[in-house]
Amino acid sequence: MKHLPVLLLLLLLTTAACKKEDKCTTAPPWIEVNLPDSVQLGETVVFLNGETVDYKPIFTYVAVYDLIGYGFHQNLTTILNGFGFDRLLLNAGNYSLYTLNQQTIEGKAKAGFWQIVDEDLIGYTYQLEESVNGFIHVEYLDTAQQIVKGRFKVAFCRTSKNDWEEDLGLPEHLQFQGVFHEKYKVE
Repeated sequence: MKHLPVLLLLLLLTTAACKKEDKCTTAPPWIEVNLPDSVQLGETVVFLNGETVDYKPIFTYVAVYDLIGYGFHQNLTTILNGFGFDRLLLNAGNYSLYTLNQQTIEGKAKAGFWQIVDEDLIGYTYQLEESVNGFIHVEYLDTAQQIVKGRFKVAFCRTSKNDWEEDLGLPEHLQFQGVFHEKYKVE
């Protein structure tokens, strides 16, 4: 009983040290870029905060669920950054974004961002920035030749550094815009 104040102080300090950031600060003004009207088959252009970045597409249609996912990844030496749009039916159209943990929401695409360090450690954590009217627009879809063409706009804000003291190379706010014309694979 006489050690209770010391234990409470240690518990308070431990809780304060482990507390995760869970609120995004106010989003900066959107940086609009001039996306090309279209790109050649096999080409994708991605901008992050107004600058061109090297994110590669991985588009996969899962036939058993009749859903397609549009993913983009950047493979740095020990860090893998990625974002994508998931749980979409194999249809052309305009889709707004959501992050709820549900199977599908008709007319919307599930959006997310992830960062993996050294193949298995979670890097910074981000959430969808709700103040930005993000979308994925699937402009053209050819199911016979498995070709898809479209554009997107999405923003994320960092909710946690997950105790990383070193800089993992990403700012607090991520604003992605892009255009793609690619083949998708079927699983």
